[in-house]
Parts: sequence; C-alpha cells; structure tokens
Amino acid sequence: MRHVRTVVPVGLLLMASAGCDYTGDWLFAGSVEGLDAIQDLGELPVAVIETAEDVAANVYRGEVGPTGTPEVGGVTFTFKGTGGTVCVWVDPEAAYWVQSLSPIYGNADFAYPDNPFDDGDLDVEAGLAVFYNGSPGEAMGTFQVRYEDSLGNVVPISANECTISYSDGPSGGHMGRGFPEYCDLSNTQPGVNYLVALETFATPIDDDRLAYGLLLAEGSCQDIFTLTGQPNEECVIGSETLDPNSAPPGEIGEPYTDNADFELSYCASVAATGENSLAAWCNAESDDKDCNEEHCFCGNLETTAPTGG
Repeated sequence: MRHVRTVVPVGLLLMASAGCDYTGDWLFAGSVEGLDAIQDLGELPVAVIETAEDVAANVYRGEVGPTGTPEVGGVTFTFKGTGGTVCVWVDPEAAYWVQSLSPIYGNADFAYPDNPFDDGDLDVEAGLAVFYNGSPGEAMGTFQVRYEDSLGNVVPISANECTISYSDGPSGGHMGRGFPEYCDLSNTQPGVNYLVALETFATPIDDDRLAYGLLLAEGSCQDIFTLTGQPNEECVIGSETLDPNSAPPGEIGEPYTDNADFELSYCASVAATGENSLAAWCNAESDDKDCNEEHCFCGNLETTAPTGG
C-alpha cells in the first residue's frame, strides 16, 4: 500500500477552523416566534380529585417550543407539599404507535400507521425545590446534588423523587414519544416548596410546537387512573393536541375538534370492544381529510407496507 503525505500550510488550517461552526445548532429545530422554549409557570395549586369530571376540570394546558440551539428547554412549576401523596401527570401530544406489520403475530389495534410528525416528548423529574440546580424560566437543570464524604470524595446524588410508573411494565426511566408520564411524590412535607421539571426531549416535527396537558392532584396516580375508568393512560388527559391556528402567536390555542374522538378510538382496543376502533377512525379520517393540507392523527396507508394486523 502506498502512503501519500499531504502538506497543508498552517495558516490555511487556522482559517478553516475559524470558519467552521462547531456548536451544532443546525442540527436542532429553530425557535418558534412567540413561543418560549424555557418557561416557568410559577406555583400551581394541588387539585382535589373526587370524580372523573374533576380530572378534566383541573387539567392545565400549555405549549413549549424548541430552543433553536443544543440547550435543553422545558417547563418548570412549583407546588406546596400537602403532607400526603401528590400525583404529577403529564401527557404530551399526541399519541404514538408502531404499525403492526407481522402476518403471524399482528396486532389489529394498530394495523393502521401513525402520523409520526405530530408527536412530542416531555421527561418529568420532581423533588424538593431546594435541590433543583436550574434557574426557572431561564435555564433547565436537574435534581443532582454534589455530596462530599468524610474522605473528601465528591459523590453525585440524585434528589429526584419522581419515579415514572406504567401500568403494564416496570417503573423507572421515561416513557417516550407521545406517551404520558406520571409519578407519585409520597409523604410531601406540608407547606414546603416542591418543583417539577418537564424537560423537552423532542418537539413535533410538523410545527415544533409541543402541546401538553398537565394534572397536579392529591392522591396516587394509580387511584386517579382507576377513577377515570379509562382503559389506557393516554385517555386520562384528553385533547392535549392544540391547533396552532386557533390562536394568535403567544397565546395557547384550542384542541383540534376531532382530538377527543381520536383518543377514544386509540384507547378502545379490539379486545375490549370487539371491533377495530382505531383503524376505522383512521380510514374515516383518510376519506374526510386531505392530510397534505390538514392535520391528521393517522399516517398515510398508501405509503406504508401491507399490514399483517
């Protein structure tokens, strides 16, 4: 093998390096006019939930945008401890699923493709506000604190008290695109400030506006889930996907008019209802809408492989 050595003047290398952009900003979505990427909601009240109607009545709806840089964005808020358990439940838009394609082990619930461009992801952490190292409204942080032991070793300790739960799987970690995250903060100290951080992991590709629904309530999340009578966590908070064209820049819009019907179809499995509600809804949406011009919750069946669901 012949080796070729190339000599490049040092001046040219310096000029080239000075002109390069190493920040990586071009890899990230640009900021959205009128929509802050780092927000602080202040102190929110802890709701008392006694009926399923109380859940809908106490949902806070918001939107957050991308930072336009590698800097992490998100939303923070505080609440006062109640002396008991407090549930934090966050549902980012919209609903995500992987289309079932297997001809043998197909899942009829998800035979139709999803629209992957309208889904976002928020990661939740929470704990005593004194342990949060971010600057609410200015820079996101974590609940990691530095502890120095008797030998002078610095040990990082997580003061995050929010362990993400899931009804059909183990606790811990984060749930991913379009899926709710919820956790219990047990034995909260009465009158003491707690802080919740919703870190923006991803904004929707279609408009970079990440809408979400938020519930902060007394009691355990599992009890609230059971109280709603919903078969799926996605439907505890309904209609979290907001139409950006329903309000001027800087204001929170209204949910899409068909959002509620879509989520009910998503949550109604074939096993529970005896019919494929989601596929039927997606077919109707495809017939009624031009998805190149209007927002659609489902994907385009013509551009995906034949399903085995």
